[in-house]
Amino acid sequence: MPTPGELVAVMAATLGVPEATVVVHDRNLVAAGFRTKHGRGRGAAQVTYRDAACLLAAILGSPQVRRSADTVRNFSRTRPVRGASGYQKLLGGIPAEHSFVDALEAMFGAAAAETCALPPGIEIGVLSPGTMADVRFSGIADGKVVQVRYAPASSLKRMQSPRGDLEEYRRITGRTLHTVAAALRMRE
Repeated sequence: MPTPGELVAVMAATLGVPEATVVVHDRNLVAAGFRTKHGRGRGAAQVTYRDAACLLAAILGSPQVRRSADTVRNFSRTRPVRGASGYQKLLGGIPAEHSFVDALEAMFGAAAAETCALPPGIEIGVLSPGTMADVRFSGIADGKVVQVRYAPASSLKRMQSPRGDLEEYRRITGRTLHTVAAALRMRE
């Protein structure tokens, strides 16, 4: 597994986000306990699939960098609201009551596995501000498409922003999962 600095560099390069921005997200996650933390230099922590999932959720879903930890906390409380049945098998039998962050962790693990079970077409989208995410898998046998929506478990509704009417939808493809997973796999 790579060090936190290596994960930050790969994530920034893959997403096309300034590395300084990703560093601040990472620091916020460390302070909130959402990322493995131990030592420096040769004794630096080795990041996990969960660490990568938290960092990706923070980058995708934070309307402002200072909100990274809140974003990950909120996405950790989401649940699939539709479409999760066929999807659970693709993610190695992930429990029915999993969160969006759990799903990202499982996808990084599957993408890092030598025998990748993920379908070729993957799209992940996050609405910001708010706590709603969509995962879409295509290219599955028989032309099936699996779509899953995540929303807060408490309300099963998209959280509305008290600040205004502006919303942003950020989308990535499987390229991000595979590139970051390859970096995670290189150091295992």
